[in-house]
Amino acid sequence: MTTMDQALAEQIISDRLKVFPIRLQRSVPTPQDGIVARRELTAQIRNAASRRWGLIPEFASNVQSCVDHDTAQQLVAAGVGGLVVMDLRAYYIPQPVFRWEYLSFNRPDSRQLHCDDGPAVISDVVDLYYIHGVEVPKEIVLHAHLIELEHIEKERNQEVKRIMIERWPGGWEKYLAACGNVIDQRFNERDQQHERLYEHHAELRLSVRDPSTGRRYALGVPRTVRTCEEAQRWLSHGLDARAIHRS
Repeated sequence: MTTMDQALAEQIISDRLKVFPIRLQRSVPTPQDGIVARRELTAQIRNAASRRWGLIPEFASNVQSCVDHDTAQQLVAAGVGGLVVMDLRAYYIPQPVFRWEYLSFNRPDSRQLHCDDGPAVISDVVDLYYIHGVEVPKEIVLHAHLIELEHIEKERNQEVKRIMIERWPGGWEKYLAACGNVIDQRFNERDQQHERLYEHHAELRLSVRDPSTGRRYALGVPRTVRTCEEAQRWLSHGLDARAIHRS
């Protein structure tokens, strides 16, 4: 993380943009336009997080045309991580702290946001929580022991739901055992994994492991499916029966 030179940052903002610089901080009250600026800066941070980098070098393109490329580069060099210009004020924040997990030792750019005991992104305007690259509500990270089955069932985002189940005491086995009956199971020789077909709340779900990530999923299939093999065939649109291996 780059340490922000606040005096230099404010001098650049004053001299180049001809506006009054205001550093947004959670503990300091801001005027109404500061609330709007906070939302915009939060969006900038999410944008940086989605691109898997810990810096926002092109934030100037997201604000107003009065912020030229050279000014943006100077601000980034001074440690500024986000900027919003509104009338005669410019709201800014230091570069956030990003916590990464690296997916490959040979590729330092192969990374995703992750912290299983706190925020993965820490900034002066917002803290964001990520598990293996997926943004989740902070309760899932900080209070996983309080997750109830009904909370899992109500979650619509399948990636978030998967993480809730994984962090729920007992994980997938407990969840599926609590929610449905096994109507078929097999060992898939090609993928070298155990598969189970569950009947769950008037629907069928195939429990499988993603060969590339090791993550387990419970994938929905039509009620006409009666075996794990039929479920795989339906999920692959008929290609599964002809596949020799998975990539």
